[in-house]
Amino acid sequence: MKKHILAVGAAVLAFSAASTANAATLACGATFQHPASAKQIKASLTQAFVSCNNPGGNVPNATTQTGTVPTCYPAETYHENAGSQDGGWLWGPKGKGDISFKAGRNKLCGGLLYPQNTCGLDESDLYIQIKMSDIRDNTGLATEPNVGSVATVARATFVDRAEQSAPMTVIDFPTGFGIPVVNGKISKKTSATEILGVLSQPALPQCTVLEVVGVQVKDPNGNTFATIGAYLP
Repeated sequence: MKKHILAVGAAVLAFSAASTANAATLACGATFQHPASAKQIKASLTQAFVSCNNPGGNVPNATTQTGTVPTCYPAETYHENAGSQDGGWLWGPKGKGDISFKAGRNKLCGGLLYPQNTCGLDESDLYIQIKMSDIRDNTGLATEPNVGSVATVARATFVDRAEQSAPMTVIDFPTGFGIPVVNGKISKKTSATEILGVLSQPALPQCTVLEVVGVQVKDPNGNTFATIGAYLP
């Protein structure tokens, strides 16, 4: 059984099976659990903080108001943890961001850039878009040549083209793509096919289930700046 190691972009999606999903016979020739539809995720980005009492995190030194839940005080961003290096990103007073993932038809198969993606009938794609604004650094509005990145870890389950009898789950695979910032703004579009093409891997087949294991936005110093989440005003 051949295994295609897939790097599934930024963020890729929790297209995993829900407990209420029914098993179905798929066009790719196998039966496994999946939802009837899970085409898109759009999520806000919020500040990433160093975790507390986890591997690689800080050591608890305080508690919440009840006195029973350990905490790390004061809270620390990864930028602060790294010594507040020049070029590290900060949110401006109007700073915000979001990232979206949307399943769609493959538009990049074939051609000189992706010759391994022959335009067959089973190529799908995942379109990824990130937008951020009012991103600052120690000089003011962050701008070129500063380039951050989106780092993802994804878990893919699909029927390999070389083995049609049953689905396989690929190892959790980290990957990413660069995100230039211009005058405090980031606007980047890419796709799983584009990311896979750089790694000389074929496009994702139809009937692929993609799970999000992790999504991180990193600043030019490589420090985690933002993650998917919410800010409660």
